[in-house]
Amino acid sequence: MESIMRKVSGLALAIALLGVGTASAADLGPARMPMTAVAVAPAGMNWTGFYIGGHLGAASVSSGYNAFTPWNAFAGFDMQNLGGSALMGGMQIGYNYQINNLVLGLEADLSALGFKKSSTTSILRGAGVPVFDRSLSWTATLAPRLGVTFGRALLFAKAGLAVGGFSVGHNQNAYISGSTTRLGLMVGAGLEYAVTQNLTAKLEYNYMNFGTFRTDMAGAPSIWVTQRGDVHAVKVGVNYLFSTGPSAVVARY
Repeated sequence: MESIMRKVSGLALAIALLGVGTASAADLGPARMPMTAVAVAPAGMNWTGFYIGGHLGAASVSSGYNAFTPWNAFAGFDMQNLGGSALMGGMQIGYNYQINNLVLGLEADLSALGFKKSSTTSILRGAGVPVFDRSLSWTATLAPRLGVTFGRALLFAKAGLAVGGFSVGHNQNAYISGSTTRLGLMVGAGLEYAVTQNLTAKLEYNYMNFGTFRTDMAGAPSIWVTQRGDVHAVKVGVNYLFSTGPSAVVARY
């Protein structure tokens, strides 16, 4: 009888301990849900920061050019061979902000150009064809930039504003001239590569459209020209990026 009582007591104790364990587990509440995943970009080139640099290249200017001298009965005539290309060079400054492999930015540049063309041919026939010339001495752009990274390379596009300094001249016994600062639009695309964390090299194409516009010449009455301001430019350049070095860029999904 005593043996049976010991077995019953042991069984009761085991049941009691099991009940306490079950109650303690219930007090812990429902199971926790997994935390929101965080994506971390691989450590490498960090494009975030201000940068400054320089560029060299070539620009091509459209040939549309018409001269108007109504005071000597020439109401308007097309001047030929006043388009062409020239070397250019300048500097750029900007800022990048990187989110994962997406890079947002804003860039401004200023370029000096050596474009100047002269012509003595027109639709006029005979002797005494007037001599005209044109030049584009500088351009500047300001544009937002959007890029995507591939390893240490950045493929980007940009679109914004352009400003150009155009001049015209006419030699008719005495030389007269006029100049125009023209506001236009620009689009561009390019590829930039990080040689080091702070030094990058780039290849870029820009198209600048200044429309068709009139420039009056000082020094004589009723002489002006109209010209098209389409400019295509290809540039190579380097930038120095003021960043703090490689860092992980995160985005929460």
